Amino acid sequence: MSKVLIGLSGGVDSAVSAYLLKKAGFEVIGLHLLLLPEYCQASRSAEDAEMVAEQLGIEFQTLDGREVFQKKVIEPFAFAYFHGRTPSPCLECNRELKFGLMADFAQKIGADYLATGHYATVKNGEDGEYYLAKGADSKKDQSYFLCRINKETLPHLIFPLSGYTKEEIRRIAEEIGLKVADKPESQEVCFINDNDYKGFLHTHFGHGLKGELVDEEGKVLLEHEGVENFTIGQRKGLGVALGKVVYVSKIDASTGRVHLGENEALMQTILWAKDNVFHTDLPIGEGIAVEAKVRYRAQAAPAMLWRLNESESKVVFDEPQRAITPGQIVCYYWQDRVLGGGVIDRVGDKANDEE
Repeated sequence: MSKVLIGLSGGVDSAVSAYLLKKAGFEVIGLHLLLLPEYCQASRSAEDAEMVAEQLGIEFQTLDGREVFQKKVIEPFAFAYFHGRTPSPCLECNRELKFGLMADFAQKIGADYLATGHYATVKNGEDGEYYLAKGADSKKDQSYFLCRINKETLPHLIFPLSGYTKEEIRRIAEEIGLKVADKPESQEVCFINDNDYKGFLHTHFGHGLKGELVDEEGKVLLEHEGVENFTIGQRKGLGVALGKVVYVSKIDASTGRVHLGENEALMQTILWAKDNVFHTDLPIGEGIAVEAKVRYRAQAAPAMLWRLNESESKVVFDEPQRAITPGQIVCYYWQDRVLGGGVIDRVGDKANDEE
């Protein structure tokens, strides 16, 4: 009997995943990662995860990942905002904790596989190479969030929900009487209460560089209290009335200047990404046609991808994309296959930006 370690978050997706694995004949061990530092609002996730394990009759363990979470997720989150960027903490948590620390634990206990409740798929290609692919539920597909995990883990991953929709998972949970069947979806950033990231930053990390809000001609409109209060594409809370709709179009963290512009100022064609993780060997210096996704809720769009060196890449979209944001992750797809992903470093357009 193969042994599988399943990450139990305390939610319905991981709970049903554990049930499906047990039903399939695996020896299932549930593991809950302790992530939130003491200064974050307490949650019931650990208690709910243990309750699920007890209800399913599987072994349950916890692993303290709080120090790693603080160092690899929370501190870089704050650093990014104070440097005029908008981070993607969930992707870093997946890379460093769920498919890093937890994968190491799975190996330590002799588990054959690691599983989570993500809506994604691992496939074995004709060349024998395992690759990450989109899940069956296009509305819930979470392959974007996994694009920067280590490719060496792919042969050892199981995503039990790969062929299911969210509605089907809720129905299964109700049919088998799981106590978390009606538990609502978790918020996107687990350590931020009520999506108040500004309050979190100011309470625990202080304030960033003050500066000026300027219009498209560089005219100073007013002074602001810190670059961490802004993100590309932001419309609300700017404190200006110009008689037209304007958005944050650029943040210069070196000077504290936050640039405002109309929607056209948000449209960009080119991005450069750093810290890329590729799941397949792509030639350096050769452009390949892909679809690239610049945020989870964006549509993947046709583009050309150039791998510039071991860690950097350039992406040129067929059509301009709205509000490409430094600090966010760009995920590269070929059909349903995830090729990898990188951290957006800067953006440009064909008119005035070259490699």
